Amino acid sequence: MTDGENHPQRLIDRIDEALGTGYLGPKQAQAAAAAVPELPDALLPLLRQFAASGDLRRFERYAVAATHLHPDGLGEIICDVLDAGDVGVNGEELVDILGEIRYLRGVPSIIGFMNRRLPSDRPYFTTAIKCVSCLGEIGSDEARKALRELTGPELPDPVRWHAAVELGMEDELGFDEDEMLNFP
Repeated sequence: MTDGENHPQRLIDRIDEALGTGYLGPKQAQAAAAAVPELPDALLPLLRQFAASGDLRRFERYAVAATHLHPDGLGEIICDVLDAGDVGVNGEELVDILGEIRYLRGVPSIIGFMNRRLPSDRPYFTTAIKCVSCLGEIGSDEARKALRELTGPELPDPVRWHAAVELGMEDELGFDEDEMLNFP
């Protein structure tokens, strides 16, 4: 079966049952792969299928499972969906996956997502801070360069602070935590 073909519903139903509905951590993903031996090889084609058909509930669930099963090519699929904009998927979850798998080529997608969300992320900037944290997890030269740019004066202070902390240079930049995070 090629990536462009739809997987039989029976296989999807078996995988859905194996993944369950609760928390999906490494042990649950491994147990699902043991229960459905086709799962590891089917994950990437299924993710593409779900993204194309708009089955984003399954896309998110299977992406989380894939995070724990480490298929090559996961980061690219996650970036494609994240780059598509607000299509009804939990973008923060996808950013988190890119950080967790330390997908080096995910930096532009994370920055793009953060920039799209920044205007509506006030007053706490939780999405931007999640993106900053994931860039820190990736840790590449490109991610560190992006973090350095996020310390610039044109960005909100909480974002600048967290970027500086990820880089370990908040003191060097003269940042004051209480002032930047608006603590009384």
